[in-house]
Amino acid sequence: MATKHKMICYAPFGLEPDAIEVLLTFTFTPGARATRIDPADPAEVEFVSATATLHTLDTGMQAMLDDWAREYLGDAGYHDACAAAEDDNVGAREDAADYRRRAARDDALTERGLDEQRAWYDTSEELK
Repeated sequence: MATKHKMICYAPFGLEPDAIEVLLTFTFTPGARATRIDPADPAEVEFVSATATLHTLDTGMQAMLDDWAREYLGDAGYHDACAAAEDDNVGAREDAADYRRRAARDDALTERGLDEQRAWYDTSEELK
């Protein structure tokens, strides 16, 4: 399943002396390990958008930035994008596990509270 991610990278052209800061948005589809039948399937990284974080670019510069970002993801930035996506996905799995733990604890506490209320109603002299 493809997931959407963002990372900061630096395009080696533009308005700054060395590079401009770019917020790069991409999708990530994890690869698959090789089996006895099928060869390994590498992870896929696909360009979504590139935005200069500190500058507003005209249409021509934005097109150049998009072209650079596509090439960057297919070459030098591929491993950085894969690592960023894996880190995001690990964090999301940990958050989901934490949410499930908290929900189970809350359910248990709620059920215990209801049991205590039922016991109080069953033994309360005021209600008889």
